[in-house]
Amino acid sequence: MTRHYGAPSNGIHAIQLEMSQRTYMEESAPFRLISPRAKQVKATLQTMVMEALESVARMRT
Repeated sequence: MTRHYGAPSNGIHAIQLEMSQRTYMEESAPFRLISPRAKQVKATLQTMVMEALESVARMRT
């Protein structure tokens, strides 16, 4: 995916994140969300994305 969507020579960068379902939900039917885990994952992902965007912004200045 990153090779398809990213084009670093044109200033387009891509990041791919893969994570196991068990990180935030049950792995067997009916595949219920595990809310406390999902909240932790959401907070961590928000922090990661914000840090990445801020890093890119610093590189461009």
